[in-house]
Amino acid sequence: MEKEELLPYLNKFITAILQDDSEHSGYVANPDDFKNGEECKVLKLLNGMMVDEIPVEQIREIVLPTREDTVALPVIDLKEGYRNN
Repeated sequence: MEKEELLPYLNKFITAILQDDSEHSGYVANPDDFKNGEECKVLKLLNGMMVDEIPVEQIREIVLPTREDTVALPVIDLKEGYRNN
């Protein structure tokens, strides 16, 4: 994959699918490397406390994963048990 193909995804949560069909998800931790004119060979994905360093030439595809709506979280009450509000 070329550096220019990654530009639309720099501020989004993405999943990078590699040539070996492995998937790595996270936010791009080094977006400035891609915005500058210099050659960038590694995509760093930040997911929680983990950072994956992925060689750009091994990326086959970038997808935007569907993320669950976390506005309505389940509530656990001691008297009523589990219910979804």
